Amino acid sequence: MEEVKILIVALVSFLSQENIPITAKSAEIHIDRTNRQVTIKQYDLISVEQYRELAKVGLDSLMQVQSLREDMAPLRLTHTSFYEEDDKLNAVLYLQYEDVKDLRKMSFYSDPEENLSYPYMDSFEYDLRTGRINGRNVRFDQGQDVKFKMEAKQAYPETIYGLLDDWKALKATKYVDVTEDFSVNDFKKLRKFILKKGDGKSFRNIENNNPHYRFDDFGVYLASTDHRQIDHTKSLPSENYDELVIWGNRQFSLYLFDEHTTNTNPYLENDKVYFVKSNPLDAATLLTYLGQIRKKL
Repeated sequence: MEEVKILIVALVSFLSQENIPITAKSAEIHIDRTNRQVTIKQYDLISVEQYRELAKVGLDSLMQVQSLREDMAPLRLTHTSFYEEDDKLNAVLYLQYEDVKDLRKMSFYSDPEENLSYPYMDSFEYDLRTGRINGRNVRFDQGQDVKFKMEAKQAYPETIYGLLDDWKALKATKYVDVTEDFSVNDFKKLRKFILKKGDGKSFRNIENNNPHYRFDDFGVYLASTDHRQIDHTKSLPSENYDELVIWGNRQFSLYLFDEHTTNTNPYLENDKVYFVKSNPLDAATLLTYLGQIRKKL
């Protein structure tokens, strides 16, 4: 019998061939049948003390993955996001599919009429927003979006711990303080300039209509680090745009930490602008772009 792809371990089993000791306490899925998009939210990522080092190494690798495992094709990963909420680490996977039959790779099966079903397992609680339990399956009618949450019934051992602090420490190692080269004031001036003189353009396969300005040989996008703000068809308050993405011959991301930023990471400082390391680190190109930006301002 083919192994069931359980949604609460999707982050691990969809992205890695390694046996990484990480799971989520619950997961929520939305399959948008019209746009052929899949969103999987995993809540409260945890591990157990005896595997702490393996879990941290595994989390570091998962934070860097940009595509699904080869055996998940033709499904495509369009974006991964980790975020803190209620002192817990959560993750979101955004996937794209072309044909409803592609969803079999994540254990959703389609009959000839394209009615979807997902295995019903007694060891999990199902909170259904669409669909119905029918014997050994949760069934969804033709064309019906899939929306449900599942949570393990099991009791967890006392040795479990949340991965939030490990994530914060790992995340901080990816940041480089560039405030001396591009100040908080420079960031805000550029943000104001783009919102006033720029246009709207989609990027990163998931975000829509982000504020954008085209310089001579590169573009700059405004984005929000809030994982829920991926559709910018309606303008956000200017202070919500706390990420700059410079798109030239390389992609560079800069983040603003100011009085409007909710910074709960003890490894990062406020009133700073940080550049997220890329591999290889091409700081010279970034500094060239920042110099051109300052001249325009």
